[in-house]
Amino acid sequence: MATILYIWKSPFPWDVRAEKICLALSQSGHKVVMLCRWMEGQPREEHYHGIQIIRVGYELSWKLSTPVSMNPLWLKEIRKTAVRFNADMIIVREIILASAASKIAHDMGIPVIMDMAENYPAAMKLWKKYRQDILKMAFVHWFNIPEKVEEISIPKMDGIITVCFEQNQRLNTDYGVPFGKMRTVHNTPHINNFNGIRLGSNRPPKIFGHHGYMTAEKNLENLLRGFILAAKEFPDIELHLAGSGDCEPELKSIAHNSKFKSRIHFTGSYDYADLNKILSDIDVGVIPYNVNNFNNYTIHNKIFDFMASGKPVIVSNTEPYKRLIEETGAGFVIDCSKPENIADALRKMREADIINFAIKSLNSFYMKYNWSFDKMHLVKFINSYL
Repeated sequence: MATILYIWKSPFPWDVRAEKICLALSQSGHKVVMLCRWMEGQPREEHYHGIQIIRVGYELSWKLSTPVSMNPLWLKEIRKTAVRFNADMIIVREIILASAASKIAHDMGIPVIMDMAENYPAAMKLWKKYRQDILKMAFVHWFNIPEKVEEISIPKMDGIITVCFEQNQRLNTDYGVPFGKMRTVHNTPHINNFNGIRLGSNRPPKIFGHHGYMTAEKNLENLLRGFILAAKEFPDIELHLAGSGDCEPELKSIAHNSKFKSRIHFTGSYDYADLNKILSDIDVGVIPYNVNNFNNYTIHNKIFDFMASGKPVIVSNTEPYKRLIEETGAGFVIDCSKPENIADALRKMREADIINFAIKSLNSFYMKYNWSFDKMHLVKFINSYL
């Protein structure tokens, strides 16, 4: 049994990927310690389903615990925790604290692995919060600090976990990371996560849906406007949007000003436990994300949620989605840059052999895209460094 320190920049609970990875490693026989950011109302330490949780910044100002590698508080806490538990490995999520983690790991003579769920610098350029403050704009857009942090951090990693093969290709091309030092671990659900869910779809489909954060890179405005165009033709269709985010007010405004506001439902923030109902209610999942350097190098977990519930999907033509739908046949890939294209896809899905799509979607989940397979790949990769 080894002791693994997992570093997560945000409060915990809750992050679905961090939880699945830590529990998988714990269940495989390792002792797992998670170092995360403290949030008011949480204890400094606690046990969580077999994971030891240590929180940084206990009872301090939120700003003092800002998760960046040059923050002396994080450097101190990473080192102290690694030494206290005699860590055999450090896994650090994303690039933000990677340099600090690598320094401490290499000082201790232990491997450091990055859990790289996305192209983080590209994501930051898309988020509204980095466009609304001049200091944040300078940090992200003018001086390109996140890219420079990534450039420094990636070569220091002994191994990298990614969420899609396209990210492996980028890291190999941009930084020369050997493919043997990377392993794709998709953000898939457990095989029994959605027991009791309504599988499949009505025929023809009536309810189209999306769940997740409402941020600019999701292109939900085009989805909304495309639905409004299609709603003129089909009086029985609805659009369900679950979640919240900085684009929520403008999306609600568009819906409110349309003739079809009674058929557009915003269900608000949700917990993972709510997904069973959210997915049961819809017939088709829609993922209309913009094609860019963020979405071309990640696969959002919601497509696997749709597969787990046997829902056909309409997805944008990002590189990972094109590959995935070509492989599985679970739905349509379209250019989502125009509302008219999305309206046409909704129309095509109404006329398609939706049962065939549903069966292929569900089969893809059971045969490959579930956490049992990804857990196996994760544990094997981590054990190879121990």
